[in-house]
Amino acid sequence: MSEDAGDEQLWRSIVGRPAIWMAVAWTALGVVWLVVAGVEGGDAWRWIVGGAWIALGVGRIAVAVWDRRHRRGRYAGR
Repeated sequence: MSEDAGDEQLWRSIVGRPAIWMAVAWTALGVVWLVVAGVEGGDAWRWIVGGAWIALGVGRIAVAVWDRRHRRGRYAGR
């Protein structure tokens, strides 16, 4: 297994095979979480959780778009 294949396999174990709508939903949830934390003047953990949701959502968007472009994962055979 090449080093790139190992990196791809690790990334797949983290984000799975997301659909684009799911990735957008994760990112939107993170944005809403940060807005609520900002309005309520939340603790630092709220900012961290919101940032984590956004980071995972953006990562899932990247994987979903890559899969769709290369017809892999969820988009295989479409």
